[in-house]
Amino acid sequence: MTEDLLKPPKVFISYTHDSNEHADRVLDLANRLRRDGIDADVDQYHHSPPEGWPRWMDKRIVWADFVFVVSTSTYLARVIGTEEPGKGLGVRWEGHLIYQHLYNAGASNEKFIPIMFSKSDAQYIPTPLQGSTHYCIGENQNDYPILLDRCRGLPRNQKPPLGIIEPLEAKERKTDVGMFFTSFIDPALWDKARWVGCIFIHDKRFSEPPVLGLFFKNRVPAEEIFKEWQRRLGELDSYNELRVSIIEGDVSDKPPGGYSVHIGSNIDNIFKRADAEGIDLPTPYIATISRVHYMTPAPGSTNLSFFRKRFEQFGSYRLMPVIPDRDSFVQGEGVAIHKRHIEFRNVMDICDRNDIDSVVIPEFRKHNQKGGIKKGNSG
Repeated sequence: MTEDLLKPPKVFISYTHDSNEHADRVLDLANRLRRDGIDADVDQYHHSPPEGWPRWMDKRIVWADFVFVVSTSTYLARVIGTEEPGKGLGVRWEGHLIYQHLYNAGASNEKFIPIMFSKSDAQYIPTPLQGSTHYCIGENQNDYPILLDRCRGLPRNQKPPLGIIEPLEAKERKTDVGMFFTSFIDPALWDKARWVGCIFIHDKRFSEPPVLGLFFKNRVPAEEIFKEWQRRLGELDSYNELRVSIIEGDVSDKPPGGYSVHIGSNIDNIFKRADAEGIDLPTPYIATISRVHYMTPAPGSTNLSFFRKRFEQFGSYRLMPVIPDRDSFVQGEGVAIHKRHIEFRNVMDICDRNDIDSVVIPEFRKHNQKGGIKKGNSG
């Protein structure tokens, strides 16, 4: 073995002091890594470096073979600058350094590894690292052995030797139109649920992605709509098959000053997923169903603009049902869909009936309802 292979891998841990318990978990992780032969370093090993904390952080990032980014809501808030002024200056500095190193590497990343102690914290991975493999090292989701192998340069699984190439039989494509039916709208279920509006929800500390709540009158059918979506998409709409658009601007048959919320299908993305999974879908004509609700906010309302601002900060939002309950409302947390795409448009951008959002304009909607809809359109 060469001298380089005998050197222990070096790891620097970047995290936030969310709580004493969280800091203790980070210190336990560093200690465990060192016991397992990884030269781990963390700020808790030092009182006050003579060069000062900012320069020490920069040196540690350069020194390390790997930087573990412990992702939490607080960490993300401080990195993207939504934490209240004066808090978490160290992590903000580390965050800027990490972004700069990724930029210098041309977005190629083998060094910075997002980790978490809870699976639910995966949503707080900073944007430049969301495409990287992440590791949950909590008690119930213990990826620690896999993470250890990565630091040691060991493969996740040992490759067996190559066998003799045999002629491959043509792969038979499956046909399951039911699973990949192109509409996300069950008209009977939506009629029972009674969609009456939308609501934007934000956590008190503004440290989590915002919520776009679809406001329904009836809880059971509303939650069943989202359960069906989860069965089809999972908790994250990875292919952006479920299309959500918000179209600002007046329409002729509604009060002025409002905007339309359009729920439908991204036909092209549905076909991409079908192709990736070997599913045959009928072509070339596809009939889709969508639902539109026109919102009439109070004059001067900033709810929509604030939601858009926070979506742009986090790069994601959660879509969930909301049901009135006496003087309050109930959120369908358990059936929420995490999405990273939403269309913000204006009615002035919709110029013809072939536009997927043309259904929000009465003149185009009447025309589309008279005949079949071609693949890619919504009616």
